[in-house]
Amino acid sequence: MTLSVTFERDGADLTITDYPPTSGFWLPEDGVQQIARDLRRTYAPDSAYASGKTLLAVVEEASAVPLTIYAIAASSAALQALRVELEAAVTQWAYDLTIVEDGVTTVYHAEPSLPAWSQRDSGMVAAHMDRCNLVIPVNP
Repeated sequence: MTLSVTFERDGADLTITDYPPTSGFWLPEDGVQQIARDLRRTYAPDSAYASGKTLLAVVEEASAVPLTIYAIAASSAALQALRVELEAAVTQWAYDLTIVEDGVTTVYHAEPSLPAWSQRDSGMVAAHMDRCNLVIPVNP
């Protein structure tokens, strides 16, 4: 399986793949979860003379893409720079998020989010490694 996530941004896009680099970001095997899609329904105002509801419209609701991302660097300072880079990419006002899974490309219009960095153990600190969970709000 091949997997990548690209955060569009001015200058160079940030692309993260499922291959662990010597320095940078990567996605674990379960790094991209399926989004929970839902529908938003609009009904006519309730009537005193008719039972039930009258459906007027149905559109796809906004949803979210859950991601797990790892970072590794040569030093603590370089790891902090990676954290800042990822946070800058995902806190943009609006951007395209592209997910490619086994050659199938899906593009979402994404909104700002913040990564939740994990509690690190001594091995992760020594390896200059970190992990975050990130839930990105997307529109269909």
